[in-house]
Amino acid sequence: MDLSDVLIRGSDPDYKISIAWVQDALDKGYAKAATKMADYYIRGLGVSNDYDAAIKYCLKAIEMGDDSAQKIIDDISKYKDISPVANKIYSSGLKF
Repeated sequence: MDLSDVLIRGSDPDYKISIAWVQDALDKGYAKAATKMADYYIRGLGVSNDYDAAIKYCLKAIEMGDDSAQKIIDDISKYKDISPVANKIYSSGLKF
């Protein structure tokens, strides 16, 4: 995950490569990768700003064992009702 952070620092960040690295880590079962993807969606780094997608990745991270993603959900829920999104995601089986 550290490499993905390096790729987006500096004056010419490469979000596509960073996202590809994070997605590869996620595909290999690395829970922190789901949390990192949530962060990218929250901040709109290389992807559109999408809180619903961020919540989806946070829930996946928690399911995979990264409880730190709960803080992101808590922060989002302070200004957005996440229950419809969470219910929809859980009913669909967290498909990525």
